[in-house]
Formats: sequence, structure tokens, C-alpha cells
Amino acid sequence: MVLAAFLISTAAVLLGLGLIRGAQNAAREQGRGALENELAGFLDGAKATDSEHGTGSYEGLPVTLTLGHFEVAFEVQLEPAIIPYKELVERHAPAALKSRIAELSLTIDGKDRVRGAVPREPGLGENLVSIANRLPTVAALRALRKFAPGELLTKVDRAHSSADVDQILLQLTQHFPNAPETQDAIDLAAEREHGHPERVRERAARWLART
Repeated sequence: MVLAAFLISTAAVLLGLGLIRGAQNAAREQGRGALENELAGFLDGAKATDSEHGTGSYEGLPVTLTLGHFEVAFEVQLEPAIIPYKELVERHAPAALKSRIAELSLTIDGKDRVRGAVPREPGLGENLVSIANRLPTVAALRALRKFAPGELLTKVDRAHSSADVDQILLQLTQHFPNAPETQDAIDLAAEREHGHPERVRERAARWLART
């Protein structure tokens, strides 16, 4: 009798725990789905691994988001520009863009990642709208990439060795194959190589063929 009562009570506890776990799993899935649906409103290929972490892309730029207790943080990976974006901002960004970057407290690290955050608000939608409103500024940052080929072209003339020149040409042909500055850099490098200018053009042509 005692054993039967024990078995019944144990079964009831296990059933209760199972119901609790089931409810928790359902709540987690609901939170994950809600985040994913909200992200799909402004990100392409939106995915949420749980209710606090999501990914997607904005105008082709990979975006990750993390919802913390006090803030919602985001990170955007910019396209490689070879020239650090910090330098491109300093030299080429309009004053309005520089002001907007400072106003939004956006940071750019050495790996061309833009980071920012907004205070956590009670409503998920409000948090993500704040993030979405910051992404056009990140896209404007990416637009500064167009100045990178010109920066690299000036480096060809200042390069100290043929190896340095080749490295610059490799970067230009790999990342900016269609930029006018790339052909200008090839011509300038060939002029520097007085003995065998054709070799410079042959190497550049091989690198361009790989893109």
C-alpha cells in the first residue's frame, strides 16, 4: 500500500515536471518565433536561435542581434575595403554622417564590424524599430568603400618595393576588379617596373581572371 502510494506520488511529480518543461519549451519557442517574425520586418533571411539572439542581412550586410536585460546590441559586418573604415570615415565622410555616427554611438573595430546598442524597452517591436532606424547609417558607412581604390592607388606610387606594389595590386584586383583606379594602378606599377613592365600586367591579368 505504501509502495503503491509512493509510486503514484512519484508519477504525479514526474508528470508535473514534464508539464512544466513542456510549458517552458513552448514559451521559448514562442519567444524565438516572435523575435524571428519581428526581424523579418527589416532583415533578409531573418533567423532566431532563441528569444534573445537573431541574425539576418541588411542590404547584403550580415547583421547579428542580442537582446540583453538592459540593452539590445547589434553588430553589422561591412564589406572588406582594405583601407580601414575608420580612416575612410575620417577622410571622406560628410560632416552629417560623422555627426550621425557620434549621435548613435556607433563604433567600428579593426575587422570592419559596426557595433551599436539601444536601451531595452518593454515592447520587442519598439526595440527592433530603434535598431532598424540605425541600419541606414551603417549602409552609408559601407558606401565610403568607393573611396578605397583611390587610397590604394596612391599607395602604389609610395611603395618601397616590387613586393609592396604586388600586394596592393592583388588587393585591388581581388576586391575592386571593376574600379577605374585598379587599371590606373596596374599602369603605374608597370611604369615603375622599367625592366619588365609586361610581367606586372601579366600578373595583374591572372589575378583579375580569378575574380
